[in-house]
Amino acid sequence: MKRSIFIMLAAGAATVGLTACGGMSGETASTQPTGTNALPTATSSATVADETPTPTPTEEPTAEEDATIKFGKAFTWENGVSTTVSAPKTYPRSGDSGMGGEKFKYAVQFTVTIVNKSGKTFDPSGTNASVQSGDVDGDEIFDSANGFSGSPDTKVLNGRQAKFKVAFGVANPKDIVFEFAPGFEYSSQIWTK
Repeated sequence: MKRSIFIMLAAGAATVGLTACGGMSGETASTQPTGTNALPTATSSATVADETPTPTPTEEPTAEEDATIKFGKAFTWENGVSTTVSAPKTYPRSGDSGMGGEKFKYAVQFTVTIVNKSGKTFDPSGTNASVQSGDVDGDEIFDSANGFSGSPDTKVLNGRQAKFKVAFGVANPKDIVFEFAPGFEYSSQIWTK
């Protein structure tokens, strides 16, 4: 009996390991997807102050561009979940409310938008973001008082989107590589200038 349980657990762990290593792939989108709950843009009749303007779609990267995605451009995984990462902006350090990134002179922030067109509810709690600046990994800043608290907690219904901010301490704010995956089963993608 114990041996059967061990074999079942080992098989389950191998399946999870293979799923995590393989990752879901996808492609760069030619237009920026939006969810049904997207806030109006500056061109719509409603006026909403949004710190991140809607980026203009650009051409898809070629193999010569090392398959990176430009900041402001969307990447869509094969199941219909897509992500857009804004260009980095200066993150204003705010006294006692934030933690992380202290060993770096500079700090930057990004707005991440996840659009769910997968046909089912998407759980964003497994998102993973990291940054490299120069040849050093950045250090994530958590500042819940100012809206920098990691991935969203609420599941994203099909057709809707979630927008959240992340910040990192970095060595050089002019040289940033941002890597992101919306969950463990997704291949991570890289955004740059």
